[in-house]
Amino acid sequence: MIRLRHYGSNVKEIVKQNGGTNESGIQVGIKTYLDKAMKSVRKRYGYEIIRSSSLLELQRQYQELERLYDEQQRELRMLSFYSQLNPLVDKNRNCIYSVCRKNLKIAAVTMVYNEALILPYFLRHYEHLDEIHVLYETDSTDETLEILNQAKNLVIHKCHIEGGLDDTEKLRLINNTLHRIKADWVYVVDPDEFIFPFNESSQDFLKRQYYDVVRAAMFQVYRHRTDKDLDPSLPPVPQRIHGDPDLFSLYPAEPNRSQNYVYVKPIVVRPLTRIRFLNDQHFIEGDVQISPEFYIGAHWQMADPSIALRRRMERKARMSERNKDCGAGQQNWNITEEWIRAECDRHLDDPIIEVLSCNTRTSAGST
Repeated sequence: MIRLRHYGSNVKEIVKQNGGTNESGIQVGIKTYLDKAMKSVRKRYGYEIIRSSSLLELQRQYQELERLYDEQQRELRMLSFYSQLNPLVDKNRNCIYSVCRKNLKIAAVTMVYNEALILPYFLRHYEHLDEIHVLYETDSTDETLEILNQAKNLVIHKCHIEGGLDDTEKLRLINNTLHRIKADWVYVVDPDEFIFPFNESSQDFLKRQYYDVVRAAMFQVYRHRTDKDLDPSLPPVPQRIHGDPDLFSLYPAEPNRSQNYVYVKPIVVRPLTRIRFLNDQHFIEGDVQISPEFYIGAHWQMADPSIALRRRMERKARMSERNKDCGAGQQNWNITEEWIRAECDRHLDDPIIEVLSCNTRTSAGST
């Protein structure tokens, strides 16, 4: 595995080695260094994004130099602006700079129908967020609404879609809700998607972003034969850390199976950009810039047989004709209870996904 040396704040060493000898050459020097690193990566691995945990390890180190440079330049620009605004500001620039780095408001939006089984884990994982906007399908027949009413950081929007599970109408409702949320960043997630930055807080990760969209790379997780029963009082991610560790795996392609590469998608966005989600939230529309950094996460569609059986069979029963015409939700069109059980059994001995197991925070997305 190729590793980049960690230089801390000593950017000048890299700059001098790669063609930058003064302030104007800093950016050129860093870019040259990064280009060299990624060329060697491509030569060795054959594609630009490294698989599994090595992707995140390399990406984290790869972005360190850019982050250091960006932070230095951002601080210089901010201090220059305030100094021009008020000559007295320069004397107190450290204080002013810290005020400008105040906590961001981070929210989430999702849609639920009969999610009483998985909802406690969803709420536990995202309890650190300022707000969770939940589109509640009033056709729900289980305890979903009771669970929602007990949560503290929730905004419930009651809604109803005629014709059953209609992803086109669902996207319209989610986009409209997203654009009304007053927050710096919004997670647009399904109830079985648990995302977080790798080994850092969401505040730290998002404060350094100069982009409009952050993608998440999610792994399909399954119950291992050594796993305990799920406990809603505990952080969910550490409870299910086994699955396919190859983030871009196509294995094995079957109509009912969700593959990791499908769940590398845009998911954390600035609502003020008026971005719109398309095609079951896997694509976006809008004049936006996408960050080269990723959140990671776990997709809990098959995390436990009890959850998978109920949720997927209900989705099959509620599948709208428009979904079938559009090709949406194909993974649930022909699903059977026998297939779900067989799929869970097939993954009883899956390996540990290292990037999920090494996340040591008590709450994976904690601030």
